[in-house]
Amino acid sequence: MMQLMDVIDYHDFSLRSYTVRDYGRSILLDLVSPSEPTRDNALEFTDVIYYRFIHTGPAIITYLQELPFRDATRELGIHVPEDSLQHGGLPKDFRSNEDYGIYFESEGFRTWLISSAIGFAGMVVGRRLLHAKAEALPHL
Repeated sequence: MMQLMDVIDYHDFSLRSYTVRDYGRSILLDLVSPSEPTRDNALEFTDVIYYRFIHTGPAIITYLQELPFRDATRELGIHVPEDSLQHGGLPKDFRSNEDYGIYFESEGFRTWLISSAIGFAGMVVGRRLLHAKAEALPHL
């Protein structure tokens, strides 16, 4: 399980922005430390097959955790078959979160849960999580 501290060296940071690129196959989180606002960090999820963000306002991210798909959907209260029916985008049509979890894991996908103190909750299903270079950020 990858904890956020394994990727960057502090926690409780602000989500300045996120960018969905390459038709949803890549997601870049732009993070900034309240104690070091000039220090940019970016996390990039690649080979993304599914993501779900609830973003209601300014967010203070507290952790990012890799865990089984079924646990992430349970934590966020997401029913992926209904999500897929309403929004589309998934290559397979299953009737349960468990079936999606089995499929994603068999295809080599990993699931990350992103939690915050306020303003944000989400999950990403992809193949890799990278510490991206600051120049990858679109606003810099």
